[in-house]
Formats: sequence, structure tokens, C-alpha cells
Amino acid sequence: MPYPDDLPGLARRLADLELESPAQASLRRAVSTAYYALFHLLISEACLNWAQTDLRPAVGRLFEHGVMRTASERVASAAKSAEPSSTEAQLVSVAQKFVECQGRRNTADYDLSKEWTCIEVLQHIDEPRRHSPVGRRSGTNPSPRPTSSRFLASAADLLTVERPTRQSDKTTLCNSGGSL
Repeated sequence: MPYPDDLPGLARRLADLELESPAQASLRRAVSTAYYALFHLLISEACLNWAQTDLRPAVGRLFEHGVMRTASERVASAAKSAEPSSTEAQLVSVAQKFVECQGRRNTADYDLSKEWTCIEVLQHIDEPRRHSPVGRRSGTNPSPRPTSSRFLASAADLLTVERPTRQSDKTTLCNSGGSL
């Protein structure tokens, strides 16, 4: 689902479907969709750095949720003393938001005891865009690419270390001359 620009709007529309008495299914799907917006945004930003444009779709398919969470947790724990306005601090913010969004997605998808409210869901949908420096090249963020690229570079490092089951994919990409 490589439509990271469309997914936040879709998540909001899902949350707004039934304003008076929203169905839990709509609210849960909205939370999940908001996570996928961030997930695919980070992947698409990382793939823009891949030298061979024809291989970018294949590179994008190599990213996995668990690996990206591990990379995010690693980044967030390794850089706690960063200056608030630094690129490193922005990187930590992106990593933390990714972990939080993934946790909410897991709750929305698998924890049926959790009752979501429309206000809560709308806050979660808007939170990554309000607090994260990652965004498409818009006027609201003068330099998103360095932060998202560094974050995904960390995830890419984990791809080559912790994914033995996909060795054939990595070998094909590496032998074709692609690089991040």
C-alpha cells in the first residue's frame, strides 16, 4: 500500500464516518490506517535514496514492521541526550512516534477489550503529523529527508543483520549495485 500521502486523510474519514455513535470497527481501522501512513512514509523516504530507481519497489518490500520497531527502539534509546532542535533529536522523535503508532495499531487490531472514542482516535491520527519532523516535502517542514533517511538507514542496517530468511532478496539487490 504505497500511498503514504493518502492514508492520513483516509484515517480521518474513517474516524468521522459515524459522528454520533461511531462503530468500533471504523475507529480501529482509522488507528491502523494512521500507523500505515507513517510506516509507508518512512519506507518511501528511505527508498528515494536508493541509487537504482527501478529497484526501489523491491527495496520497499524488504522493510518489516518488527525490524522497523527494533530500529526505532534502538535509535530512541541511543540518543537520549540530544539537543531539542538537533537532527538527532528529530530522529529520536520520529523513532518514538513510530513505536507509539505501532503499539496503538496493535491495540486497535488485536485488543478487543479497548474501547476507542472518536476524539481519542482523531488525536492519535493527528499526533504524528503535529509532533514529528517527518513529512512529505511541504512548507511545514523545511528538511524532513535527513531525519527520515537516518532513521531508515538504521532500519536498513537491521535488514542486513537480522533477516536471514530473506537472504535471496538481499543478494539480488546487493549484486545489482543498489545502495542506500
